Amino acid sequence: MDHADLLPDVLRIGAAVYKFVPRSALWYAEEGCHGNVEFDLHEINIATEDRPLSEVLDTMVHEVLHVCWKEWYLGKRPREEPAVTKMATALCAVFSQNPEYVEAISIMTGSLNDE
Repeated sequence: MDHADLLPDVLRIGAAVYKFVPRSALWYAEEGCHGNVEFDLHEINIATEDRPLSEVLDTMVHEVLHVCWKEWYLGKRPREEPAVTKMATALCAVFSQNPEYVEAISIMTGSLNDE
């Protein structure tokens, strides 16, 4: 099964716009990861084919947190409280600027609850 149709088209965060790119099982086998962010291309790659929906959802949120980390300049070794504070602000920006992303999470979690 391929869950590509559940991904939102883009993620807006501040002035940046990242495109979600669904990837195949072959891409996963070649890259050796479920997802990644190509910051220079502003693309978020997610392996959506032949994976449980729970993994696709987890990967989508994981990769968006990497985008938040970069866009909020958290650096290499932040302390817990500043990191949590900045990530909370970043996620609030993600949620408010990306209703499609919030809807995708809602649809995916609803589908998981139906399994």
